[in-house]
Amino acid sequence: MHERWMRAKQKKQKAKASFESIVKQFPAFSIEFNGESDRGVCLITAGYIDDLLEDLLRNIFVDRKQVVDKLFEGQGGLATFSSRTSLAYCLGLIRQDQFDDIQTIREIRNMFAHWHEPLGFDKPPIAQLCDKLKQLTLAPEKQRELSPGEFRSIFGRFKTRREKFIGTTLHLVTGISVRSETITHCTVGIPCGSNADTD
Repeated sequence: MHERWMRAKQKKQKAKASFESIVKQFPAFSIEFNGESDRGVCLITAGYIDDLLEDLLRNIFVDRKQVVDKLFEGQGGLATFSSRTSLAYCLGLIRQDQFDDIQTIREIRNMFAHWHEPLGFDKPPIAQLCDKLKQLTLAPEKQRELSPGEFRSIFGRFKTRREKFIGTTLHLVTGISVRSETITHCTVGIPCGSNADTD
C-alpha cells in the first residue's frame, strides 16, 4: 500500500515538473507564429498535436518498435489524425474536453487544407468552429497551479479568435505532453489497465 502511494506521489511530482517546464516554453511557442497566415498557424499546430498523439500512444503501447511502427505507417490503423485522437480518448489518455477540441481543430485544419478561397479565423464557417473551443474556458481550474504572473502570461493574452486558437493548441500541447511523460509502456502479456497502479 505504501509503495503504491509513493508511486502515485512520484507521478504527481513528475507531472507538476513537466507542466512547469512546458509553461516556461509558452512565450517562445507563441512567437513562432508571428508572420504566419491563419492557414499556416492552423496547419502547423494541428500537425504538432497529431505528432504528440502519436508519441502519447507509442509511450503506452508495448515497447516493440517494429510492431508498433506498422500501426502508424502507410495503411496502418493509426496512420491518421482522426484514428490517433479516437484511440487516445478510448484509452482514457485525453479528457472529453481535449477530445472535443482536437476534433474541432481537425475540422478547421481540413477546411484550411482543402478550401481554395481565402479563409481566416474570423470568417465563417471557421469563426463558428473557433467559438466552440473549450480549453481557455477552463482557465479558473488552472489558476491555483500557477503564479499570478504565469497565469496572466498564459491566459491573459488570448483575445482574438486567432489568439484563442493558438491558446487552445498551447493548452492541448501542454496536457498531452505532460500525460505522455507520466505514463509507462504496457507489458507484453499483461493487458493495459489490468494493473491498479497504471494510469
